[in-house]
Amino acid sequence: MAITVHFIGVCTHLRKKDVPGLPVPHRVFVAHARTAQDFGSGTVPAHVATLEIRPPGAPVETWDLTGVRVRVVTSAGGAVSYGGSWGKCMPSLSGHGRVKCTVDPNVVVRGTPDLADAYFDVAAGTFEAVCHGDATGAKLTIDGTAPRLLFSGLTDESPTMTRVLADGTELRLAHTEPTCTGDDNHHFSMHYLVGGKAKIPTGKKTHDVKCKCEPDGDMVSLGPGCSNSEYP
Repeated sequence: MAITVHFIGVCTHLRKKDVPGLPVPHRVFVAHARTAQDFGSGTVPAHVATLEIRPPGAPVETWDLTGVRVRVVTSAGGAVSYGGSWGKCMPSLSGHGRVKCTVDPNVVVRGTPDLADAYFDVAAGTFEAVCHGDATGAKLTIDGTAPRLLFSGLTDESPTMTRVLADGTELRLAHTEPTCTGDDNHHFSMHYLVGGKAKIPTGKKTHDVKCKCEPDGDMVSLGPGCSNSEYP
């Protein structure tokens, strides 16, 4: 039975082929944005990163993610793959007439704590783009037995805590705040923290395109500005 991970809100997807310094094929970057900030497109309210652990038939646990690297490992190997919905729906930081974006390794690889709240690292599994209302989110399916959830510091390889997961557990990583359901097009600007605060580009950093993929159940409904994105 598989582990399913849902990425909700402002989560930025990076691939090793585009960011060679990454230690895994795919990293989900969650910016440190716990105070309101102005990115030139409007003031973005504070967003908080949380991880829900939802074992089948058991109570939900909610974890606050601050300065943490998260991984799911199983007995199976494999690679990271992407379904057809990924290329169809996942917004690009540089595409759709937006600005050219560059990453800062200090932010997305070396774990500058005032800019990175969490990394979710993926060594194997299949990604699909899904809709959370009008926002584009992501769903990751990880096969294999004996699944474990590893927590460590942002740049640490050895886990500080290991959590054994029941088969069929669902994880929900959310980076949102209450107004993500309303006038939130400018919230998309937070993705550009991958380049560091000094390199926030000028130009179109908002996102108003409604998701056109399949809905991810009825778990949450967000506006398009609180979509996931992919670098570059």
